[in-house]
Amino acid sequence: VLQYHNVTPAQFFAPYDAGIFRLAALGRQEIRRLAGRTDLALGDSDFNRRELEAFGFTNTGVFPIAIDIDRIRHGEPRPALEAILSDGLMNFLFVGRIVPNKMIEDHIRLAEQYKRYVDTEYRFLFVGKTDGVPRYYNAVRALVAEYRMPEDRFIFTGPVPDEDLITYYRTAHVYISLSEHEGFCV
Repeated sequence: VLQYHNVTPAQFFAPYDAGIFRLAALGRQEIRRLAGRTDLALGDSDFNRRELEAFGFTNTGVFPIAIDIDRIRHGEPRPALEAILSDGLMNFLFVGRIVPNKMIEDHIRLAEQYKRYVDTEYRFLFVGKTDGVPRYYNAVRALVAEYRMPEDRFIFTGPVPDEDLITYYRTAHVYISLSEHEGFCV
């Protein structure tokens, strides 16, 4: 039985990291080689199940990721963080790795449009690892500078404990994911 959580297509990494590009390309080739050699291939979403079929797997299904939503829904927030995030700015939240397929640069472009045409009182919060593809993260930060937007309106937290995550979700006005490829952001 194969449980497939996905291998991001290599082209997302080409401009930023040759090593990850190579690994992603090899990973997707290796998945194809397993077609016909498994009794069952399970994707953790229908998107991934369909991808398995495109790779040549015939007996497929979906086995979803188990997520304990109650840990976020009923957990205790951080009052100090909540006070900081409840300062009147519109909070746009993204939770996930800061990697090319998540299209964080589109979040920055959205912020520019929001600032220009809607309101200047905004903040974009990015909760998740920033060290997966350092050149990409640096390019995203450079885009903020290119648009001459205040850096304090773009918060990249890195990984956070559940109590902080709870607070980020509770204080968000908008949750946004512009991922180009299977945007779980689990």
